[in-house]
Amino acid sequence: LDLEQAVTFERDKPFSLSLWVLFKSNGPILSKVDTNDAQKGLSITTTQRREVQVTLANEINKNALQILTTERLIIGEWVHVAVTYDGSSKAQGLTIYMNGVAVRSDVQQDSLSESIHSNASFRLGGGGFNNHFKGGLRDLRTYNRALNDSEVVDTMIRALPVEQLASLSEADVAALNSIKESRKNLEITLARE
Repeated sequence: LDLEQAVTFERDKPFSLSLWVLFKSNGPILSKVDTNDAQKGLSITTTQRREVQVTLANEINKNALQILTTERLIIGEWVHVAVTYDGSSKAQGLTIYMNGVAVRSDVQQDSLSESIHSNASFRLGGGGFNNHFKGGLRDLRTYNRALNDSEVVDTMIRALPVEQLASLSEADVAALNSIKESRKNLEITLARE
């Protein structure tokens, strides 16, 4: 899906993206990347090993941030994926969430000092090299700030696919409410300190 210039990204501007992903085979979840050798822009892709990789690049392999999850997507299962970025131009400013939980990521590149602005179209499920995601994508949300942990959980809960809502047990609902409540309590505690 080509969203043209719906969203822009820059290395010194915070942002968050979230969506539901149904993984079947590796490929780009979303991208806004120039198709030249530099591959300037932002991409979120899945690897053959089912990891999620986020790249912000001025020039790939030279002037870029790139992180790769140690957690893997499950084939044929909907997973909520969110990415937050604080605008710091550092890999530690990038966080990937799966189902509302920040997952451990390995830093692949951590040297970004130039613009990542790309005039390429913002593509959902596609990349600039005729590469396409195989699976399902739903409910893309973008924000011009880095969401906190609680906001990521709220975004996930609000965007639960209908079939998942219908199949939630009372225990599942209680667990989601518990996550939301514990995150609220954590925020209140941190705010007081």
